[in-house]
Amino acid sequence: MRKYRLPLIGFFLALGVLIHVLRGWGDAWPFYALTGFLSLLHLLFGNVWSAFAELRRGRIDAAEKLLRQTYVPELLLPASRAYYYLCRGLLAMHHRQFAAARAELERAFALRPSRSQDRALTALNLAHLGYVDQDPARARQWLEAARAEPVNDLLLTEKIQELERALQG
Repeated sequence: MRKYRLPLIGFFLALGVLIHVLRGWGDAWPFYALTGFLSLLHLLFGNVWSAFAELRRGRIDAAEKLLRQTYVPELLLPASRAYYYLCRGLLAMHHRQFAAARAELERAFALRPSRSQDRALTALNLAHLGYVDQDPARARQWLEAARAEPVNDLLLTEKIQELERALQG
């Protein structure tokens, strides 16, 4: 659906205008309403969930392209906004823009991603940034936040343990 959302909005708007000109408001209003509904959905959800799925698959370019189609992130619903900032933070880490990554991930964590696994992932990445910045206190603080989340993902659990060992040694 994400591929077709913006073209459909344009199509229904053009169809509404055409019908409005030819037949009047009475026949055109359903197309205007549909245009408004699809536009509202796009503003509230954006392509965040699709971008997050692309990130999980390792498709960085596709995720960046989808996130760029979210024009006003402040209008996203809180859950979508949390994942928007999580995606932006992970992308910034990928591009080694650590200051931007920290800011985006902290915003995401403050908005509390809906899944505990994703909250742990956010905190783990913030702990890693603390480790990279040679700030062990901040790294341990975020590591505790990651450990506090109930996680059943073996890879995530291993990464938490790896970072714990690195901070001890």
